Amino acid sequence: MFLSCGEALLGQCGAAQTHLANQGVAVGDVFLFFGLFKAEQEKPHHRIFGYLRVETILDLRRADDRQWSELRALKHPHVMAGQITNDTIYRGPGREARTAHPALRLTVEEGPPSLWNKPRWLKRANLSYHDREDRWLPGSRLKSVARGQEFVSRIGRGRQAREWLENVIAAIDAE
Repeated sequence: MFLSCGEALLGQCGAAQTHLANQGVAVGDVFLFFGLFKAEQEKPHHRIFGYLRVETILDLRRADDRQWSELRALKHPHVMAGQITNDTIYRGPGREARTAHPALRLTVEEGPPSLWNKPRWLKRANLSYHDREDRWLPGSRLKSVARGQEFVSRIGRGRQAREWLENVIAAIDAE
């Protein structure tokens, strides 16, 4: 995630971008970014640390000179590296969390990093790369896949999912 004045840019290419395209990621969707964190006196854990509300999607193979110049001026790494096959930039409002708000923690308190609390609305068939039954554990827990970062969940108009998403974004936006 690359941030500039309240705007976020995400570059994806190769298999990761193909997965996002196949999942139908489009304008209006929201990316939540997560990573592995470890503060002093804390076990390593996964936590959401930022978001991007997609306003534009730019396939770099179809970008014009003005778009390339603008992205070069921002020094976006995908543009600085040169043309890469299947390279796409997602752009829109976004922010990085300034605090480790409890609502942003994915890993269960006592668990290893891959054992996550699962929101009620999240169903087995509704999270890419997590279709195996043995990943969905009792007690609203999910054993996340060991590798990957492009997990896609189609929340549609589900009220619970949208409320959860807005609460996560509010926690990120909190100063």
